[in-house]
Amino acid sequence: LRAAQGEPALNFASPWKPVDRSARTRQLVLAGVFGLIILGGLGWLWADGAVRSITRQIDPITKEAKGLKSRYDERQIELGAWRHLDAWARPEVDWLAHLDRVTDAMTPPPDMLLTEISGRMEAAPTFKPGQPLQDAASWAHVQRGTIRLSGLAADRDLPQSLRANPLASPTYAVHARGPETDGAFQLELTTPDTTPIDPPTPASDEVGSSR
Repeated sequence: LRAAQGEPALNFASPWKPVDRSARTRQLVLAGVFGLIILGGLGWLWADGAVRSITRQIDPITKEAKGLKSRYDERQIELGAWRHLDAWARPEVDWLAHLDRVTDAMTPPPDMLLTEISGRMEAAPTFKPGQPLQDAASWAHVQRGTIRLSGLAADRDLPQSLRANPLASPTYAVHARGPETDGAFQLELTTPDTTPIDPPTPASDEVGSSR
């Protein structure tokens, strides 16, 4: 009866064993641990189900993202190729402006006559390493125009003056293509400029104009 009432009683099976006064506490602790295990298991099952649900939602999004990334890469490659072609097509030479500059440097006929003039432009695109292919600033072009002149001069000094006059401009580099005999001359002008650049104004002229 005392045991049923929760009071210490004698243990007739082991009369010399002292009364276990912490048994109730251990039972409560064990019951609490068991409850925590059950709650933890239920929580783990809920979390695992939530993770599986999120994973099922992520899978199609991941596949779509891979497809978009592949399409984006293709467009970037196409844009890079377009930038490359644009760099090829960008160089242009104003041959008429160069012709005007050459004829202005010549002595008027009949002292000097042109018998042949031809022009050629060589260009190639360049790319800055490490820059985006699709960026227009990553691409540039280098070019060189060549103008070949053949003609006749009444005086051997006239072709020399012709070589000196274009050299007064920063546009041209002038080279002789052959010996000057009997007043005949052959010159080659090379330039990286699409149009001729005007020579700098001398300081004396600036001072005179300011006065």
